[in-house]
Amino acid sequence: MKNSILANYVFRWKRDKAIVLGFGLFYNYSYSQNAYYITNFDNISIDSYARRDINKGEEIRVNYNGNPRDTSSLWFDVIN
Repeated sequence: MKNSILANYVFRWKRDKAIVLGFGLFYNYSYSQNAYYITNFDNISIDSYARRDINKGEEIRVNYNGNPRDTSSLWFDVIN
């Protein structure tokens, strides 16, 4: 996977790695996010939650770092 575009979409999953599927593929990254996710190891899922009401037509934005307060840099430039 290292040499594939998929490497950009991998999440840490304990000692392994996971790729988000379903609607999670459409969530954009932002430091001013309106949603967040929690890795649910017991349910083998990544659960997403709104931080506030999200208006119709508004994109869903999460912090890919996992912690909404984590503003460390990523592998791409962030535009807010």
